[in-house]
Amino acid sequence: LSPVCLGSLRRAASINAEYMGVPDVFGVYKFSVTYRRSGRTHLVWEDMVSIRPMSHNEWERFLPCAYPYYGGAFAMLIGFVVFPPLFLYSASPKHKEQ
Repeated sequence: LSPVCLGSLRRAASINAEYMGVPDVFGVYKFSVTYRRSGRTHLVWEDMVSIRPMSHNEWERFLPCAYPYYGGAFAMLIGFVVFPPLFLYSASPKHKEQ
């Protein structure tokens, strides 16, 4: 992996911008912009940013993508509550003696 990400600035609503993603690992990263065009003022900008993954208590409580798993867990819970009484207290078939 290259530690350098090269890209060109895009003009959006009178602002030059470039969007990039950062890795999801701990670390201190240096973002540096050196923008040089002939006949224009040079732009040199640097910033140090510390990145850390989200803690276990910073995530959403219920994730929408996990609703099928929640449904499966509740269906299993209902099955454990409903079927054992039906199985234990149902009348067993009586055989006719010949």
